[in-house]
Amino acid sequence: MGDLEAAGEIGVSEDSFPGSPATIQVSDGRSEASNASGSPSDQRAIMVSFRLMEAAMNIIDLDDKHFDICCCCLEDWSDEIKEAGPHRADWIRHMKERGLGVKLAVEGDKTLGMIQYVPIEQSFAEGRDAHFIHCIWVHGHKNKGVGDQRKKGIGKALLAAAEEDAKRRGAKSMVAWGAALPFWMKASWFRKHGYQKADKIGIQALVWKPFAADAEPPKWI
Repeated sequence: MGDLEAAGEIGVSEDSFPGSPATIQVSDGRSEASNASGSPSDQRAIMVSFRLMEAAMNIIDLDDKHFDICCCCLEDWSDEIKEAGPHRADWIRHMKERGLGVKLAVEGDKTLGMIQYVPIEQSFAEGRDAHFIHCIWVHGHKNKGVGDQRKKGIGKALLAAAEEDAKRRGAKSMVAWGAALPFWMKASWFRKHGYQKADKIGIQALVWKPFAADAEPPKWI
C-alpha cells in the first residue's frame, strides 16, 4: 500500500481481522502478536493473509478511469445515487481547482474505499494551515457492488495516505467532522486514529490531528 509499506513494516489495528491478535508487525518475514491468543501457525496465516491483501490493494489518486464511480460514492449499482452523479461531477471539477484531494482504495477493477479532503478555507470550519476531510467511505453493502469491505484496514490506509498528502501540501494539521452517534463518519473512529476534539455543535464534533507544535486548533464557523 505504497507509503504504508515503505518501511518494510505493517501495523494492523485490532479491527483489521476479527478474532486476530490486536497488533501484528511484519518485518523481515517475522511476526509478533500483542497478546498470546492463537498459535504461531495461526499468527503466520494472518500475517500472510494481510500481506496478500496489501499486495493486491493500492491507494491511488482520482483519475479519469475512476471518476464516474467516485461521483456515485462507489455505489454505481444504485439508480438513486446515479441520479446525483452529474451534480457531484460538477462539484468535484469545481473543487479540484480549489485544492480538493481524492484518494481511492482499489483492488484490480474494484474500488473499495474513498477519501476526499480540501484546504480548510474551502470547508465549513475555520482554521489555518490545515486540510479538512469532507468524507471517508469504505464500501459496506454486503450483497451489492464489491460487497462489505469494512474491518480490513482500508479506512486506516486511506486516512494515512490523505494525511501524508496534506503534509506534502504544507498543512500543519488534518481536520475532520464526525457525528457523536454510531453511524457514518463517527467521531470515535477518528479518535482511535489519533484525533482529538476541537469543537462541537449539537451532535457534530470537529476533530483534528496536529502535525506541528505550532498548529492552531480549528473551530466551527
